Formats: sequence, C-alpha cells, structure tokens
Amino acid sequence: MESWDASRNFQQRLSRAIKALAASQQLAGSSDQGGPLAEESPSRKRGHSDDIDDHRAKRQRPGDVSRKRRLSLESDGEHQVKRQRYREDLKDGLDARLELFSLLQECKTKSQLIGILSQIHRDEMTLAMALNDAPESLRRQAVSDLERRQPAAHARILQNMLQIQQSTERFDPQSIFPVLILREVFGDKGCFVCQEAFHTWENIVVKRCGRCPMHPRCLANEILSSRLPLNGKCPCAGDMEWRWD
Repeated sequence: MESWDASRNFQQRLSRAIKALAASQQLAGSSDQGGPLAEESPSRKRGHSDDIDDHRAKRQRPGDVSRKRRLSLESDGEHQVKRQRYREDLKDGLDARLELFSLLQECKTKSQLIGILSQIHRDEMTLAMALNDAPESLRRQAVSDLERRQPAAHARILQNMLQIQQSTERFDPQSIFPVLILREVFGDKGCFVCQEAFHTWENIVVKRCGRCPMHPRCLANEILSSRLPLNGKCPCAGDMEWRWD
C-alpha cells in the first residue's frame, strides 16, 4: 500500500506549493530591496518632475510639454500594471502557503515532516514558513534537531521566522497561520490567563492589544466560561483595566 506522502497527488500538490512560495518570495524580495516593483515616493517623483520643468521650461515648445505629460502617464500606467501583477503573485503565494499548511497538518511523525522539509531545504524562507506552519509538537522536535546539527542554519531560519511573525501584512494578512511564542517578540511573558510559562516554538493566541499572549486551550476555556479573553480586561493596561485600542 502506498504511503500517504508518496502518492502522486500528494507530491504534485507539494511541488506546486513549494514552487509558488519560492516565486512569491523572490518577487517580494525585489520590492523590499527597491527593485522594479518598489514604489517611488510621491515627493521624490514631484521633486524630479519639478527639476525637469525648471531646467527645460524656457526651451520647450507647447507640444513638448504635452508629449512629456503623455509619456509620464504611460510610465505611471506601466508601474500600476506591475504593482497589480505583484499583488496577484503575492496572493498566489498565500494560496500556496495555505496548500502547504494543509499538507503539513497531515504529518503524524517527525520523519514525515522531515520528508517534506528535505524537499524545500534550499529555500530557507520557505523552510521557515513550513516549520512555522507544521504541527506544534513536530515543529519543536525538528527545530531542536536543526539547532543541534546545524546551528548556523538554525540562526538564519530563526531570523526568517521572526520576520514572518512580524511582517503580517506580507506573510499573513488574514491571520490564518499559527502565531508562535518568540522571545524576541514577547520576552519571558507567560500566559496571561493561567500564568504558566510557554515552551519554545509553542502556538499562542494574542489579545487585541498585541502584547498579551495566551495558550489556545486557555482561550477555549475562557470562551466556554462566557468571558472575554480577546477584548476583556488587560494586564498590560495596568491592574487588569479595560484596554480599548
């Protein structure tokens, strides 16, 4: 009988998801570094245009001004097309991440998770996403193994996971994927409901304030007890006062 991760359908889905994620990260990197998809600031555009006007106004004929404006509009139109294409590609990347997430949730053992990770090990950002989205217990085992065997790679992937958690508009605009307890973000804070400490790489839920983490099980217990765990009184406001922001 064919194993769950060796089926042709599984491998095709995994291959598509990995390729789409890698492509979306390359596009995002191009924009972040000021590449062809990066926005030029309005003030810079105005300043550049004003310099041209001041320098050439006396030498230009009326027809030249119209031609320059037409070329400027055409350039702006091309830029908007590139931006739209960029947004569509990022959406494809999020769809691919959701597909990879569903495949990862089928993992039952560490060896099954490693089998998936081994196929994307060359792309460390995609690898960081896969570790972020893997089942919690398997994630902790895999990250622990990586730290022990390849400390340099572990440090780089940790930075990627930190970027994933902090850059939510790019990586998780709809709040679909797991939020992890990272010391770089929450320090040594424990669960504000049960006061227990978190384990490294544990899944958490964060209050609306963005500062107070809790265990998912504590969120469920609070909701079943008819309390307001996400919008209720907040310790970061001081003495469990209400926080409205």
